[in-house]
Formats: sequence, C-alpha cells, structure tokens
Amino acid sequence: MILTKVRKMEDKKRDYHREFMYIFNEISSTFTLEKYSEGLVPEGKVLEAEPFSTVWDMLENIEDYEYVNIGDGKYVRRIKFFKKPTRILFLILISEFEERIYRAIELSKGDNKGLNDKNLNDLIRLFFERDFLKLQKEYTSRKLFKEDLKAISSFRNIVVHTNKKLEDSVDWQILINRKKQVIKTLKALQQITDNLKINNPMFDTKL
Repeated sequence: MILTKVRKMEDKKRDYHREFMYIFNEISSTFTLEKYSEGLVPEGKVLEAEPFSTVWDMLENIEDYEYVNIGDGKYVRRIKFFKKPTRILFLILISEFEERIYRAIELSKGDNKGLNDKNLNDLIRLFFERDFLKLQKEYTSRKLFKEDLKAISSFRNIVVHTNKKLEDSVDWQILINRKKQVIKTLKALQQITDNLKINNPMFDTKL
C-alpha cells in the first residue's frame, strides 16, 4: 500500500518552478519591514504598511515614497530596499536563472561538453542558436525573450559584485522591471526544460 502511494506520487508531474518559488518565498519572508525599521522623523513622502510585510513584496509599492511607516513610530528608509535583503534575493534568483539556461542547453545537446567553460553571455548566445521559443508560453517573440535574458545578464554584474552600483546608480523602475523579468524568464526556462524532458533529451531545437 505504501509503495503504491509512493509510486503514484512519483508518477505525478513535478512542478519544479512552484517548489523553487515556495523555497524562495520562505527565504524572502525573513526580510520583513519590521526587521529594517528604526525610530525617526521622516522627511519625505510616507507609505503605510504592515510591519511583517516583506521588503521583496513591497518593491513595486514604494517607488514614489521615501519612507515606509509600520506604526509605533517606526519607519523604513527606502534606501534599505537597495541594500542586503534585495541583493541576496536577486542573487538566489539569478543563480537559478543561470542554472536553467545551462540545463536547457545541456538537455538539447544531450551532454554538457564545453558548457562548463562558458560564461553567462556565452550560454545566452548558445541558447538562442536553438528554437526554444516554441517550448514555452511566456514569450511570443524571440526578440522579447532575448531582451529580458540580456537585461538579467547585465543586472547580474551589478548584483553579484561587491560594489555600490545597486544603491548608487540603479533606477527604481529598473529594479522593479528586473524583478518582473527574472520571475518571467524563470517560468519560461522551466517550461522549456520540462518540454525537453517530455519529448526527448535529444529534441531537435536547432534553427
């Protein structure tokens, strides 16, 4: 009986993206506004929010404000959104982004020969030598897909390296856009990988 249940569970299609996002959301939930709040007198526009709202979930909401008021005289400065919590969360997503691009190419080739020596831009070039567009549902054109992958690749250099570019030179709208883009590309990349596994590891994806 137990073995039968285990086999039935194994037979069900695994939703890897959903599993990954569940873990990611668990991690992001530790970076609450309350954790980064301080007692101060705000000098600028203030947004009201719950103390246990997360920094990640608030990114789209705080663009036009300098502070977030969580009550009891505590505020979060907007600059905190550019510091460690956001950097850590983007690092997790971008690492997964790189892994899914690598995995898609590996599956389409049937091996990983030569891939370990490639940087991210090299992998993106190899990726678009194959007709992966038809294996996903998030993008309707290669142009849009390529633009988002390249945008994430460029943003990676800002996030990964220890410098102040994230805080000093990244426009707020860019931060919001990169959040949306990386989530969308992750969905598309996982759909491609899933379809490659279903059809054939040697599925013909060449243009």
